[in-house]
Amino acid sequence: MYLVDPAINFDLDISILKEENIKEIKDNMLDNTYYDTLTKRASLYEDQQGNYDYSLFSNIGVTYLYVHQKDKKRGLQTKKEYISIILDFLIILPSLFKKNDIRELGRYDMENYQLHLEEQYPRKTTRSKKITILKSF
Repeated sequence: MYLVDPAINFDLDISILKEENIKEIKDNMLDNTYYDTLTKRASLYEDQQGNYDYSLFSNIGVTYLYVHQKDKKRGLQTKKEYISIILDFLIILPSLFKKNDIRELGRYDMENYQLHLEEQYPRKTTRSKKITILKSF
């Protein structure tokens, strides 16, 4: 078993992110030292086509792997922004969709989230940025 910092729960669970601990989680997720360990863990269950199995990772774990992808040249500020946008989305996930895992969301859910963003953010550029990041995620 590969060990990582217990401050971030990368393992699959159905715990709901709380706004009280989100600042600490965001700060801890900027540490890229866990990337190789988590990638190795995902590769243990690689399928015949060479695809890694991320089903054992929590929403936070999947977010962490996405933000720190080695083939992407993301600066610190970009990583902070991605983490913030994705985790803010994960916080409202249960209340807005009655679902805890991002893998359970469908197109209809994302269209409803876009409507939610229109109510929250009057500027189209802000909404577009958030949607673009979530779509690529």
